Amino acid sequence: MLVIDFHNRASRFMRSGQRNSFSEAATVFQGKRLPEAATPVGYAALIEVYDLSVPLPLALAAIGPRHKVYEADGWHIYTPRHAPDADLGGHLAFALRYEGLDLAMLKALFRVTGPDHRVGTSGSDRRLCTAALVSLRMAAGGTARSA
Repeated sequence: MLVIDFHNRASRFMRSGQRNSFSEAATVFQGKRLPEAATPVGYAALIEVYDLSVPLPLALAAIGPRHKVYEADGWHIYTPRHAPDADLGGHLAFALRYEGLDLAMLKALFRVTGPDHRVGTSGSDRRLCTAALVSLRMAAGGTARSA
């Protein structure tokens, strides 16, 4: 299935395990109302796209239309310039950078994508994602080979 990312950066095909395309702006996410129409990102986007069965984090992240960062109703609303690439690597890097490490979420994600999935990011985002993958493998009793 062809997917046009919501940041108008490129067209992509869905990858293995991906159930939906990365979402557009919404006012409700899994029964949790957003303070304004915004695009869920990070863990929220990964939960939606990969249909992960995990408890929702206490605070979720979204990209709002205005250039104002704020928190409201259990949401962290970021500016359009914070928007990640509309792919696994972009949303994973965003989640790790702004939402912290959630091992339960990563475990559920790897059950869908597979533990050897390569994250196609570059620079510091790639190092961030690689560190998270190694941490998860070590926590699961695996080896510390890098992604």
